Amino acid sequence: MIDALLLDLDGTLLGMDLEAFTTAYFALLTKYFSELIPPEEMYRRVWQGTKAMISSDDGTMTNAEVFIASFFTDLDLEVEELMPLFDRFYREQFPALQEMTEPVPGARELVETAKALGLKVVVATNPVFPLVALEQRINWAGLGGLSLDLITSYEIMHFCKPNPRYYQEIADRISISPQRCLMVGNDVEEDLVAQEIGMKTWLVERYRISRGQYQGKPDGEGDLLVLAKKLSQWVSPKTT
Repeated sequence: MIDALLLDLDGTLLGMDLEAFTTAYFALLTKYFSELIPPEEMYRRVWQGTKAMISSDDGTMTNAEVFIASFFTDLDLEVEELMPLFDRFYREQFPALQEMTEPVPGARELVETAKALGLKVVVATNPVFPLVALEQRINWAGLGGLSLDLITSYEIMHFCKPNPRYYQEIADRISISPQRCLMVGNDVEEDLVAQEIGMKTWLVERYRISRGQYQGKPDGEGDLLVLAKKLSQWVSPKTT
């Protein structure tokens, strides 16, 4: 029985060719900053910062703080000068990438069903992006206007997938035991690892990613429409 529904974003709520999307994203980003940082260096620094966030197990720094510390290493530019430009990029340039995505059938129905059942709903995306970028992708997924209890942005989270501490931090933030949470995602290694702290899991097959490195089995699998129809079976009578 569950009291919270955790939903991955890219490949789960929002359809995309992840490799093509990433390539287009970096093309836009490096061009936008090209007058300040050469494109090759910008690409390297962003990946350097992203890898630092994913590997961090410190817990005392937010992912944003980890990214900034890594990105600005030996860079002759001030944080106060550059970081507002990231925010402007996400507001002005990032929306052009919407055409490379598509809403996943059943995404809105699933969230609406979960809320009607009294569940807390979390967009549990890997927190390597700021909230402004995540809110846009949530809208692209057709979820605009829906009440969400938590969006795991890099400003507030301290760990990343596939670190199990990422999932524990979510449970702590929403005050729900991991055993009462269902994590839904398309990435075997990043999403099913939630089982390690006792969460139930559901694997979405349409954009499935598997690197052959995790052998755990989900508690259920299928598309979001299937889950929306079955969700009430996962909810205890006291919640409904």
